[in-house]
Amino acid sequence: TAWLPCSCKVSYCTSCWDRALAVSMNSCGQARCPTCRGPVRVDFDADTGRLAFSRDAELPDASNESSSDREAGVFGAEQEELARRWREEQRRRELRRHQVVQRLLKQAMPAQVRKLQQYGAQRPWLQELASHPERHLAGMPPEAL
Repeated sequence: TAWLPCSCKVSYCTSCWDRALAVSMNSCGQARCPTCRGPVRVDFDADTGRLAFSRDAELPDASNESSSDREAGVFGAEQEELARRWREEQRRRELRRHQVVQRLLKQAMPAQVRKLQQYGAQRPWLQELASHPERHLAGMPPEAL
């Protein structure tokens, strides 16, 4: 069962929780609880190798048009303005997604390095391969490359 950073009392399996956060991140540019829609910050704890969740600040909604504006069949300059705002919001969402991904990659890097070092330490023959790759590649048939 996933631990929720909000006050919701719903139980989610970790797979469903992760999937719901990913869907909200892709649709609105911010991870949100699937029940209360509260913003969720996702971090990677390199010591435990797990994702950590906490409450996040609410992002301002750049979409100022009301639902009646979207449904009213606006024309001309109004339609162009709505389209411009929509494109601007899409760019902001993409930038937020990119920033979150970059932050998570940076947080995960120490754990990735540690895992690669452990993997290499358990396979000493890889050190020889890494130090003289041309020797090993020269002896391989072309179809194996």
